[in-house]
Amino acid sequence: MRKQIKTGYQSGGAASNGALLAMLSCFCGGISIVAMRLTTSHSGNIVLSLCRAFFSVLPLLPVVFMRRARPSVEDSAALLLLGSLVAGVSPWMLFMGLEKAGATMAGIVLSAGPLITSMLAFAAGQEAFSIKRCIGATIAGSAILSSVLTNNTLHLEGNHDFLLGTAFLISTTVISGLYDICCRKLLTRVTPLAASAFSVLGGFVFILILSIATGNLAKVQTLPFGIVLLLAVSGSVGGPLKLHLWSSALKVAQVSRVAAFTPLVSITVVLFDSVVTRSLPHPGVMLSVILIILGTLPVFRS
Repeated sequence: MRKQIKTGYQSGGAASNGALLAMLSCFCGGISIVAMRLTTSHSGNIVLSLCRAFFSVLPLLPVVFMRRARPSVEDSAALLLLGSLVAGVSPWMLFMGLEKAGATMAGIVLSAGPLITSMLAFAAGQEAFSIKRCIGATIAGSAILSSVLTNNTLHLEGNHDFLLGTAFLISTTVISGLYDICCRKLLTRVTPLAASAFSVLGGFVFILILSIATGNLAKVQTLPFGIVLLLAVSGSVGGPLKLHLWSSALKVAQVSRVAAFTPLVSITVVLFDSVVTRSLPHPGVMLSVILIILGTLPVFRS
């Protein structure tokens, strides 16, 4: 018990700070997703991912060269690898998911993150098994299922893009959960700023190599200024700012309790998407959001 207090797991002040940091991070994530959705019809996913990754790595690039903030070689390699997933593969798949399933569905699926993260934390031996969390997972899972069923007309017409997009979105959520589990261990040795810097660098390197391999590098120059501006907002807000806030929260709070704030991403996306499209959220969407929030509550009580 004393060790837990020392590490910040049970400290009231640290828990409060972790909650605030997680909330701000989720708000940034929601804004980033809406900005990404507005760009999906203008170019290829790899081109958009590369431009966004550039604006993600740019603000934190000086940190990589700071000796005082630089982790060990082993930790740097681990962060670069994790970053290639969470800041490289994940945004790329998120672009594809947004294009096929939409921003609202992205918010709904990503909000299942707390329960996916909780189950991964149990599998990794970081947290104990909890019946309440299993019940919560069932409730949140029904929210995703109900959202898929409300788009049944797409499936009847033989259009499976929505299902494929949902699969991409679920994959990004699993990647985020894996990042949380692995990053929590690394944060005992590195600072949140260093973790964020090397993560976005790993993501940028991955997307850059992918762009060169697929011949998409030169296509970045053809992006309109308005799209570049949206990607700059998404990259800076959803990259270094979101990751730094999230890493700082993981530094002082338990993984599942940090991830439990992810439904705020859904709420932010639904609200901003409604403003952008000038339409009220579908009742089925609101039901899904409510179900996910109800499914997340057991994480706090377990």
